[in-house]
Amino acid sequence: MAADQSDAGNYRKFTKEYYSSMRQVGVHNTTTAVLIFANSSSHEVRSKRIVNGGNLFDELTRQTVRMVERSGLPYFLVTEKQQKGDTFGSRFTNAVEEIFQQGYQHVITLGNDTPGLKRSQLARATELLAEGQTVLGPSADGGFYLLGISRSEFQPRQWATLPWQSADLREAFISKALKSDTAICQLEVLSDIDSLEDIRNLAGQFFGFSKDLIRALSKVLHNCIYIPFRPNLHPSKVFLHLDYNKGSPFINR
Repeated sequence: MAADQSDAGNYRKFTKEYYSSMRQVGVHNTTTAVLIFANSSSHEVRSKRIVNGGNLFDELTRQTVRMVERSGLPYFLVTEKQQKGDTFGSRFTNAVEEIFQQGYQHVITLGNDTPGLKRSQLARATELLAEGQTVLGPSADGGFYLLGISRSEFQPRQWATLPWQSADLREAFISKALKSDTAICQLEVLSDIDSLEDIRNLAGQFFGFSKDLIRALSKVLHNCIYIPFRPNLHPSKVFLHLDYNKGSPFINR
């Protein structure tokens, strides 16, 4: 069975067939692979409750894949359909382990929800891994948008006890790594998109994004009416969503 590919994005599916073909691709680095976690846009819209955000998440995935392709590194893209495990931590760990089982010595994991991520950070992570360091790209919410890990430092049992999807994840990961004498280097802090509020907070950074991404972000904000109010003297926020017709998702399902 051949690896499935979309007509527009030529996305690689998370299959054993693609693992085999990857070694034949003319890449610059054959010891390091990039693992992109990019759930389908429909899944992201439901889980992050960003109404009319399908086009945005499709564009974020396109941007992430383009950046990785330009790096020359082999990469794998996994959606919710290919992940294995009952918890976020187990799905993350299992996906990383699958890459190591293909013979790669280093894995760099990325999400598709960090619009400020640049190829320079990916290149720096590759260099640091080659120097024997574990690499973290810290996100502003306490997690991380990038993890660079070597096979020798991969500890799935310890990862199972990490507070995944919490504001304590990064500090917990660093604490466990230091206890095992793992050298860690952190990249610059970036913001990821988990809610409409995150998109609003990114508004001042739009100038550094691509035109297509700015258009997708602006469209989400344009279709929301933002009303601040203070019930019981506690600041709160309400978003009223104005629905519009969304075309077919970019990623084949």
